[in-house]
Amino acid sequence: MKRRLDYEIWMDNQPRADETITAYSTRMAASTAVSRYTIKDSYVTSLGAYIDKLPRLKALQEMLFHIEVTSLRTIGAAVMAVKDPEILDRIDEGITDFLTPTAPRQALPTTSKISDKINELVNLYDPEIRLPRDFDDDGTPAPIPGIFETDDSIAGVTEYRITLPDDQASILNAVLQTKSISDGTSLTQAFYDTLTDNTTVTVTKWVYQAGDLTEAPMWLPGAGWLSPAAQARWEEMVTVVKDATVGRQEETAAHDPTMGLDAWVTGVHADCSGPSSTTKTPATQFEHRIPHEEGGATALDNASRVSQHWHNLKTDGQVKYLHDPVSGMTVWLLPGNIFQVSVPDGPLTPGGARLAMTVAEHRRQAEERARARGEADRAAHNEKIGYDPAAPVPF
Repeated sequence: MKRRLDYEIWMDNQPRADETITAYSTRMAASTAVSRYTIKDSYVTSLGAYIDKLPRLKALQEMLFHIEVTSLRTIGAAVMAVKDPEILDRIDEGITDFLTPTAPRQALPTTSKISDKINELVNLYDPEIRLPRDFDDDGTPAPIPGIFETDDSIAGVTEYRITLPDDQASILNAVLQTKSISDGTSLTQAFYDTLTDNTTVTVTKWVYQAGDLTEAPMWLPGAGWLSPAAQARWEEMVTVVKDATVGRQEETAAHDPTMGLDAWVTGVHADCSGPSSTTKTPATQFEHRIPHEEGGATALDNASRVSQHWHNLKTDGQVKYLHDPVSGMTVWLLPGNIFQVSVPDGPLTPGGARLAMTVAEHRRQAEERARARGEADRAAHNEKIGYDPAAPVPF
């Protein structure tokens, strides 16, 4: 009820045609206790973009009233700079699909997760756009990949600062974690040793891509769906291609899952399966619903991925869950006999498959349009210089 009231306050009180932004922000600040500077700089533009550019999402929201106004502001801010109607339609379709409940008492995505998803969609369809996350609160550009700085202002200590794209950072993180565990040292020491002791650290990273689609996007645990530039980097690094569906059938008597089973569970649960959890895949663990030491199988029908926090809650008996191995949905029984349903959205889920098909179609169409423009430009140039490529060779 509160979400609906908050939403209707803002929708029913959009700026009037003859009203200045200052007057509007002052009027709304008095009614909502939101700073007029925040209203002027954020609410007006962000909610305006949501209203004007995302009709599918607006229709869904006005049927269910399940999304907080703050999340709608985040979504609107991300699409403000997107101008292409076709791209906006794709983004609208993707974010609406993501926010459409598919199970009773489904846990709603947090504002943080909604922000990740809308940024991911914009990055997939219009990667040249600078997103709101690319700017600091004062409007200055935020750090972008490619920064390498040192600071030795503190006596006896040098501080390093490096910024990398998410997909490249995932490799560095995996290398340092592997080195740290292998040598029994801190991550800081592992960083130094990796650069100085000439050892080779081997890590295995999985990327997911539909094998039956041309121009299909790639998904990387921890980084999500990759932009075209990031995907090109990973396509060059792929050494082994496997069918992920084989892994869902694998089972072992050991505690740790087979590589195939672990890959399948990771591809279903893009994040921790705990309700409204924001812990991403690299910080989660393979979870036995029935503990292995109590006879629980290391197999799909007893498997999920959870963060250490949710694992501890389950171990302590504070929560329980049931897992559907087919859909990946997890029903959590919380204190007070309240239940919530977590619906995964990894690349191996129906939602992930729909997004992959939509992105692949968009990329094919963009390639066809680029080819058509190139042919038209070439024809115009030939006409200008009087050249007919179909004419017989004059010798």
